[in-house]
Amino acid sequence: MRLILALVFLSLASCAPMESNENRGLASEGLCTNCSKSLGKVEESSPTQILNQTRTLQSYRTCLGAKTLDETSVTKYNTIKSNLSYGGEASSINNTVVFTNVKAAVVSCHAAIEYAKRTNDRTVFMGFSLDNVGFGNPDQEGTIQKIAQNCWGRKATQQEIDFILNKSNQIFIGGQRASRDAAMFICIAMLSTPDAMKQ
Repeated sequence: MRLILALVFLSLASCAPMESNENRGLASEGLCTNCSKSLGKVEESSPTQILNQTRTLQSYRTCLGAKTLDETSVTKYNTIKSNLSYGGEASSINNTVVFTNVKAAVVSCHAAIEYAKRTNDRTVFMGFSLDNVGFGNPDQEGTIQKIAQNCWGRKATQQEIDFILNKSNQIFIGGQRASRDAAMFICIAMLSTPDAMKQ
């Protein structure tokens, strides 16, 4: 689990220079070829309200299609939720809130995958083998679009899809847990965005 979290951070960190105004030109000059230019639009569509301590887990669970949560996930969330925004004001976003949102994404994605595995519901994680072995026949792009529609409230752009697929395919080329870990990676990466934090 820690490996997946680290990989999400490393993948998303490769685009960090794109978010500063002085470095936005790098993408247009081809110096940051793995970065989604749409990440630069965060300032234009900044939310006025974000998910707060009481709504984050519920919102993520719902958008990922998990009808129930296991006790372990609730307990883990309760240990971190005090570091999320209390009132949901966008002005409360800081490094701690962002990092804790990633932790909440990990808890939520794990719970949703366990629910999908337990109920054999592949509405979100289409075609993924979630039983810790093999690849299955995952529809990664379909999963990205489903999470985008449910959790972001919009379709993913082709640039966003390409970015996530590129990173997922670079990291999870094989191995015993490839399909489950790829599903976790996609889910965590998508819930760790400003679009997912919007209320």
